[in-house]
Amino acid sequence: MSDRLGSASVLRACMALGALLLVVALVLVRLAPVAYVLTFALLGSRTLAFNNVLVDIAPPELRTIYTGLVGTLTAPSLVLPMLVGMLIGALGYTAARGFR
Repeated sequence: MSDRLGSASVLRACMALGALLLVVALVLVRLAPVAYVLTFALLGSRTLAFNNVLVDIAPPELRTIYTGLVGTLTAPSLVLPMLVGMLIGALGYTAARGFR
């Protein structure tokens, strides 16, 4: 997509999608909970677009390092919700509120 439209326009579209994602999630969860899955599809497409732009703008000899860094730096955002979910399951919601 960035080959046809350019990296800047793809980044703008990803930012706009990210801003609208919360609104889409709130609307879908109220109107059609089954369609709430669309939120995750949009989130995944946004992530793929960011990664493609990263590969486009990175120098060829550093692409693997940049991709690895992005994966490493986003890993806590994937693990932390699971850890907090286990904490809530074990200790209840009052324990999780202490992390505010």
